[in-house]
This record gives sequence, structure tokens and C-alpha cells, in this order.
Amino acid sequence: SAEQFLRETAPPLDGLSYKGQGGRVGIFGGSGDYTGAPYYAGMAALRTGAELVYVFTAEEAALPIKSYSPELMVTPVYSAQRINVDESHALAGKVK
Repeated sequence: SAEQFLRETAPPLDGLSYKGQGGRVGIFGGSGDYTGAPYYAGMAALRTGAELVYVFTAEEAALPIKSYSPELMVTPVYSAQRINVDESHALAGKVK
């Protein structure tokens, strides 16, 4: 059952662990026009048990996402304005 699975895999909340041992999540996405998806993904991760959530996003999106929640660790890692369609396809090919 789902309950049994969670009991076996989720770390116990015994007060002996430090921040991050309960789970870390990294989220990559967003642009100046689309800040909601990385924010909601991060908040969902926190609500379902992740203790540390890193959001790697566009420079244009970093400040709005940071202002939505201080719980998310937001880092600007690219500029959506500088990425064109050809570059994005080249990047996608490297990720595979």
C-alpha cells in the first residue's frame, strides 16, 4: 500500500537530522514572462517533504520568484533574452 511504501522510504522525523537530509530538489526553468511554473514546482516539493529546494532560473525571473517565497533558494543561471531557438535545440540535445 502507499502508506506502507512511505513508512519504508521516507526518513523519520526524529529531530536528529539536519536540514537537507529529508530531501533536496533542483528545479530548472522560468523566464521573465513565466515565473509561476518554477515557483509552484518548488512549493509543491516543499509541501511534499523536500527540505531544500533550489530553483535555477533566468536572470529576468529570479527576483520575482524570490519575492514569492523566501523558502526557495533561487539562482539566476541564464538569460532568457539571450537564448534563441537554435541555441535551445542545441542545449536540449546535450542534455540527453
